[in-house]
Amino acid sequence: MIVGDTCVGKTTLLEVMKRSISSLAGLENYVVINAQYMNPKSVIQKHLYGIYDDRTNEFSPGIIPKIIKRWVDDENDNCLNWMILDGPVDADWIEDMNSVLDDNKKLCLASGDSIKLKDNMRIIFEVQELTQASPATISRCGMVYLEIK
Repeated sequence: MIVGDTCVGKTTLLEVMKRSISSLAGLENYVVINAQYMNPKSVIQKHLYGIYDDRTNEFSPGIIPKIIKRWVDDENDNCLNWMILDGPVDADWIEDMNSVLDDNKKLCLASGDSIKLKDNMRIIFEVQELTQASPATISRCGMVYLEIK
């Protein structure tokens, strides 16, 4: 998690890291970074993770599972895939990320399925504050705090 007030440089920090690592592509152990930015509060939660329809017994995956599944199915492991969730933390959507943040790195879906992240995948949170995040979520993340003095 990258935490800090607006205009403190969180996005710039990520962009510099992304460009620096990508500029070393071709050298041993360095790869290109594929970044997918998203504001998790820009869609309702059922569109974020997916929804299970009890009437039809069908699960419609949301945006996050579709992106992760596409990355998992991609045979090219020569790039890092970063999902950058840039927006306010809300207890509703952030708690559903806890299974991904565990050591097993699995996104558990309402259908009962799970998608295991590959070693080249990262989820990065770019947030202003953590007042709505539970201690369970915070303890699963590394933190970078930026401030202007």
